[in-house]
Amino acid sequence: MGAGVPVAQRGMNVRTRRLGADSGALRARSRALASLSALGLATGMLGVASASAAAAGPNGVTATIAVGAAPSAVAVNPATGTVYVTNSGAGTVSVIDGSTNTVTATIAVGGEPQGVAVNPATGTVYVTNYQDGTVSVIDGATNAVTATIAAGSNPWAVAVNPATGTVYVTDVPQSSVAVIDGSTNTLTTFIGVWNYPYGVAVNPATNTVYVTSVVGDGAVSVIDGAANTVTAVIPESAGPTRQDPEPYGVAVNPATGTAYVANNGVRDVAVIDGSTNTVTATIAVGGGPQGVAVNPATGTAYVANGDGTVSVIDGSTDTVTATVTAGSDPVAVAVNPATGTAYVVNSADNTVSVIGGPVSTPLAITTAALPAATAGTPYTATLAATGGTPPYRFSLAAGYLPAGLTLNQSTGVISGTPLVSGTADFTIQVTDTASPANTAARPLSITTDGCARTITGTRHGP
Repeated sequence: MGAGVPVAQRGMNVRTRRLGADSGALRARSRALASLSALGLATGMLGVASASAAAAGPNGVTATIAVGAAPSAVAVNPATGTVYVTNSGAGTVSVIDGSTNTVTATIAVGGEPQGVAVNPATGTVYVTNYQDGTVSVIDGATNAVTATIAAGSNPWAVAVNPATGTVYVTDVPQSSVAVIDGSTNTLTTFIGVWNYPYGVAVNPATNTVYVTSVVGDGAVSVIDGAANTVTAVIPESAGPTRQDPEPYGVAVNPATGTAYVANNGVRDVAVIDGSTNTVTATIAVGGGPQGVAVNPATGTAYVANGDGTVSVIDGSTDTVTATVTAGSDPVAVAVNPATGTAYVVNSADNTVSVIGGPVSTPLAITTAALPAATAGTPYTATLAATGGTPPYRFSLAAGYLPAGLTLNQSTGVISGTPLVSGTADFTIQVTDTASPANTAARPLSITTDGCARTITGTRHGP
């Protein structure tokens, strides 16, 4: 095992910890892995993605994406906008196109995948397989697993330093961090850390690694990435009101050196000054905070709370500026600094909530008028819309189309052969695929020229 905290100084023995020797109890109690979100945002500040991020949109859910069973972690490549979600219940990784919010591929990996991180410098994705004790290496260009690395007994969280290519993996029951050379996909050493290491994040600007320990009084181990040694252990408990803080996720802002730790047991986020390794503030958030991510372009931090919300924190004032309702049991969050979009994993309903991002144009029907028709002659016209989140669905909100014409709700095509002359007034509505959906309506009309269709028959009566 590599240099780190001496075994005698690590507190309680693994077998006698409060959470018990059964790692399943730990997994049931806490599935969060927000450290990977720190990777995604940190790498965007190294020239791979523009340092001047696009203006962030409103703090609201703009889309909801269905993924695999029991999603547990998320990472985003700011260079491509691709999002990766581990599905621990399915043994897969969902690949999401961040520009369309659609799942474009599903990759089979190892047993019970938990953590995920991506190196934007190479496009390589790393996935921890808790059940197998391995890390799957994925080529982001082909979505193919190119290597499988043994990484301890039960690897949980993962982070990568894009400046060095080094990968860091927490091993929960072994109280250690596995160090992997990303250029050779080889395990180089283990670093002993505090009890039950959970989340991990790396600051590529300083080559400093932060590891949370979830049991006992809770602590954050600080690792010098160049020497693979623990240089400090920061306690998370302070006084009788902060006993058993249970620090889960961790994220670091490479622009300021500030680290953020989600303390599940006390419902707050600890703010750590990376230059002094001291807690400078604690911020009250929602119930059961687990994942945390920070956007280095804006300094905004996002906290996934188990109560179904996301707390949005202004990093300049250390205050919560918004609380966003997400899905059921949010456990992890990642943010793309190039777009300002945050992605929240909802473990209980197998979805990803998309928050904010660039402000889209309002949904609108752009068809100002429809061409005239001629009775008895085939007719075709296409409705057009813009803004919102395509694809769109068109419908008739009021009035009637001319007899003989129908509306294709998916394409917006009005077609058929009108039967009678006259003018038909109606209102068309368009609905997009945002969550919640947006709607827009516009009054239109079609005038049909020509003689009315003559209906002949036998007259009855006097």
